[in-house]
Amino acid sequence: MVRIVPLEDDSDWVQAVHPRLGNLEDYQDLPEDVRLDFSPASLDALEPLLAARDGDETFADGARAYIGETLMRIGGGRWVVTDDNPAAVRFDDALGLPDLMLAPLPHAGLRATARRVAAAVAERQRTDPGWTPAKQATPGLEKAPEPASPELAGWLDAQSAAFAEWSRGRVGNWDFSADSLDALEAIARAGEVPAAVAEWYLGETLVRRGGGAWTFMAGPPVRGNIFRGNRYVRKAPPRTGTVVPVVRLAALERTEPGDFRRALERYCR
Repeated sequence: MVRIVPLEDDSDWVQAVHPRLGNLEDYQDLPEDVRLDFSPASLDALEPLLAARDGDETFADGARAYIGETLMRIGGGRWVVTDDNPAAVRFDDALGLPDLMLAPLPHAGLRATARRVAAAVAERQRTDPGWTPAKQATPGLEKAPEPASPELAGWLDAQSAAFAEWSRGRVGNWDFSADSLDALEAIARAGEVPAAVAEWYLGETLVRRGGGAWTFMAGPPVRGNIFRGNRYVRKAPPRTGTVVPVVRLAALERTEPGDFRRALERYCR
């Protein structure tokens, strides 16, 4: 999962990515097993078609857009246009990966590229568990969340640092997965993790796995309004749904084990 951030590097190419993806999906003779769901596995299904349709520029442009968007869902980044290449992906700068040139269109090695990008992300997260790749929003595909208030942004930064310190040397794979939520819940039930760190990790896992963003409703708590005075995560439109991590933490004494995992499953629907 990547963080969606506002588009900065605009170009004619990035504005045309969404309609080019539509053109690709409109090919009526695509094999039934080609599911354009932006998964790494879909690259395996698409790859045999690239050479077969060599010379079809409409298909090639759609394939370039799809390959780039799929890989950026792993390593973040943005579209760049240079004198040497009219369509290239620049992954999140923290990964230190070279630009991926998509003209001419590569006909092989796409899944291997996806694995290399995923390995770079995993290595970066090994040294900084609180980090996640950032992807600039592609018009028509994603909408960047509204900037967090200074108060919320400061809290998120502080808890990210607190989590990195707390998790250093601690046994477990803190990769923002459902399994890691099970581990967090067990530790939280035992009172062995700072409440704010647990709140942050639960919310971050929901956002990273299911999209959306953190939100904060300022003001003193009001009876009957669980959002007022609390931080919560909200799904990205047009999906709806919210989770207030601090409320779920407070309810652990009344819930069955697996509550955090169930919250993730509902949030990701």
